[in-house]
Amino acid sequence: AAVWTIPTAPPAALTPAIDEARRLQTVDSASLTLADFFVRHLRKGAPLLLRGHLAAEEWGALAYFSDLRALHADAGERLVPVSLGSPLVGHGGVVHWPLR
Repeated sequence: AAVWTIPTAPPAALTPAIDEARRLQTVDSASLTLADFFVRHLRKGAPLLLRGHLAAEEWGALAYFSDLRALHADAGERLVPVSLGSPLVGHGGVVHWPLR
């Protein structure tokens, strides 16, 4: 069953250390007003990791994609386009792979 679940965090052994000066500020969406977001982040162009917004808005895809069995049941035999590389740098084209 674990193979069908999307991890909530990367494996600690494979995660590189991040310099504190480059770490993104994390803000809970419930504690951020639109005015605060505009003044503190958007206007300054400061990156931000906003937690909880999609769950607060009851975004249905969160539940759908949290367990990949539903996606596999709905589209497991379809071919999906997978872009290899960036179109700007070293674009390797598009390959179609099945969702299984």
